[in-house]
Amino acid sequence: MENQQKTNAGQGLGIAGLVLGILAIPLGMIPCTFVIGLVFGAAGIVLGAIGFSQARQGNGSTGLTTAALSVSIVGFCFALIWTVLVMSSRGPVRNLGRRLQKIEKNKDYGEDFKNEFKKEFGKDLEGTLDSLEENLNATGDSISKNLNAMPDEEKARKMGKAAGKALKEFMNEMKDTTKSNK
Repeated sequence: MENQQKTNAGQGLGIAGLVLGILAIPLGMIPCTFVIGLVFGAAGIVLGAIGFSQARQGNGSTGLTTAALSVSIVGFCFALIWTVLVMSSRGPVRNLGRRLQKIEKNKDYGEDFKNEFKKEFGKDLEGTLDSLEENLNATGDSISKNLNAMPDEEKARKMGKAAGKALKEFMNEMKDTTKSNK
């Protein structure tokens, strides 16, 4: 067999393709720069393929050009994945914008909630919230007065009983509302 000497054919294009492929990987992973990664990956693939062809024809080493092709393909694939994700989410993003526009047009959504509350519970929301606040303030004042006079163990026992009573009342109210909805 004849001993042929290896040449540097295709090595310059292989280096350029490798650099573009290396740049394409992080750019292809970042959502804001995936388009640049797509371009760099494609250019790296083209340069790597041309360099590989020149190396094979000119009896040059193909290791560098093979690496350039591999890295460029990986970067291109990352960018392509982001492209597909962005294009497929385009419809829901438009729908979100339409929903936000509807909310902006309807500034009376607070009034709608108040009307629904009154319709559902037969009570005015503002009056209910005011009476609840008064009851909480009165209860809090009486509890703080009584708690200052009690020892710590007695405080804990009373607070536990009060929490249990409040929880039972809440559960009963929830049962009443679920029964009225049926």
